[in-house]
Amino acid sequence: MAQITGEHVDWLHAHGDLYVAVELNNTDPDAIAANSGKAPPRLYRNITGQSFRNAVVVDNGSVVQFKVRSRGPHGFGYRVYAGLKNIRGRTRDLIADRLYCLSATEQSQNTDVDRAYQDADATPQPLIQIKNFPSIDAIAPTDRDLQLGMISCTVVSWGVYGYIDENDEDFGIPLNIGEAPYTNLPGSPPPNKWNQPVNVTASPQVTAFGGGPTRFRPSKGKASQEFSSARLIREDNPRFAPNYVGFTFLVADRGG
Repeated sequence: MAQITGEHVDWLHAHGDLYVAVELNNTDPDAIAANSGKAPPRLYRNITGQSFRNAVVVDNGSVVQFKVRSRGPHGFGYRVYAGLKNIRGRTRDLIADRLYCLSATEQSQNTDVDRAYQDADATPQPLIQIKNFPSIDAIAPTDRDLQLGMISCTVVSWGVYGYIDENDEDFGIPLNIGEAPYTNLPGSPPPNKWNQPVNVTASPQVTAFGGGPTRFRPSKGKASQEFSSARLIREDNPRFAPNYVGFTFLVADRGG
């Protein structure tokens, strides 16, 4: 159990041009049913008295979605690491792998990119449900190291310089087939600092327990969000993503 004292915010930010929010999933019918009666996730920063600075507090069993705001010359790519894929092997889970928000024209400051893409070779990921540890059978109350691995979440993003869309249209920096590599162009600094507004409100102390992401598989067998396919993406190297946000998942004590 943790007593959370911090600033209640609408976006979490740590380093670079990346801001992240967590919401209840409102697109999948099964997720909407599972979220009935649940409070919206609450985001906190500058938490005191704990080993973590940022946290997202949800009701037990909430099915969530991530809202990611970042930028690059023609959009950006991102990954979301959270929980453990192989719990006993302590392998970090990758719950969103090389998803993209791409723009046919140069992305301007503080504008969202609405079209969602994924790498042509990527595998769609299921929805994510946050559960407290008593609800996760594979983790015992004494498995403190596993609990720490489950509660942590990291989102990273990087800039995109060009891509080919599902209609074989090429945008951004031209692709020269005679040269390799086609991707992982050297990174370039953003033209100026991104001043994304973050609303801060006062919040009383919140009591919460540790929790982590589990897979929520809709009855239809696939997540409802559909992605267009992009290929030959010219981008910063995702392994050295310059933008990142880290936070801890917690489950609210409904009695407090």
